[in-house]
Amino acid sequence: AFFKLTWSLRQYNYACILVGSAPARDKIELHVAYAQRGAKLVSNAARHFNMGLRSYYFGFAAMSWFIHPILFMLATLWVVIVVY
Repeated sequence: AFFKLTWSLRQYNYACILVGSAPARDKIELHVAYAQRGAKLVSNAARHFNMGLRSYYFGFAAMSWFIHPILFMLATLWVVIVVY
């Protein structure tokens, strides 16, 4: 979970750098390819962020196992319903 979240933050930082280094207005032919690469980068960052948050949710459910196994099953079921 930690690595997924930190990787998504790095990708968001790369996207900010990409926005800051966009081509000049007079180079229209570069804009489409540049925007597609940027969209792919931001989409990948969002996917990793979502997967990182999901793993934290399931991690909290797994910690309930230390209290009671039935609580673990209920917490996991609750997380699955919330994520779905």
